[in-house]
Amino acid sequence: MNYLNSFLAFLEQRLESPLPGEEAQKIMAPLPDKQLRFKQQRTGARESAVLINFLERNGRILFPLIQRPKYDGAHSGQVALPGGKKDVGDPNLDFTALREAEEEIGLPRKVVSVHGQLTNLYIPVSNFMVTPVLGSIQEEVTFVPDDWEVDDILMCDLMKLIESPVEPMKTTLKLPHGPMKVPYFDIHGKIVWGATAIILSELKALCSPYFH
Repeated sequence: MNYLNSFLAFLEQRLESPLPGEEAQKIMAPLPDKQLRFKQQRTGARESAVLINFLERNGRILFPLIQRPKYDGAHSGQVALPGGKKDVGDPNLDFTALREAEEEIGLPRKVVSVHGQLTNLYIPVSNFMVTPVLGSIQEEVTFVPDDWEVDDILMCDLMKLIESPVEPMKTTLKLPHGPMKVPYFDIHGKIVWGATAIILSELKALCSPYFH
């Protein structure tokens, strides 16, 4: 765990400085979305949170992503970070992220250390304001996907995210409102785009100095 602890020491120090913010987020934002995400009035947006949970396996720093099941909705089949909307009883958004991760991937909230947050991100299609929470675990955990909410759990290698092309790859997706050309990350052969890619873009900018 020495490698993880070294990274976490860097992370906590880095979080004391201003975040990369919108400049890093916009790199992975689909062009038609940029005005909506970063300029649109957000009155009445619902609070939500996602968890980026770092762990070490075989000398690599990883964090879990989930693949949503296919359904009749805006996020059908997408690769995402574990998370969801803030419940009335949640004391704060850190708690929301941990609760949702426990529900979706079986990560016991009591073993997670929270280190901070990334920049909030507005999701126009669902009117959510998402707060990415940064956490870590020191012990080995077996993730268990929720039968209803999760089709698969993917482990993203942070180093591979950092090494992804500076100029993002793009692909055309068939979406309910028509085809759209979008920037994406390739993670285990899966196309990771939209809000998750935007969040990971800021994470990449935040953590890159540690690996270079």
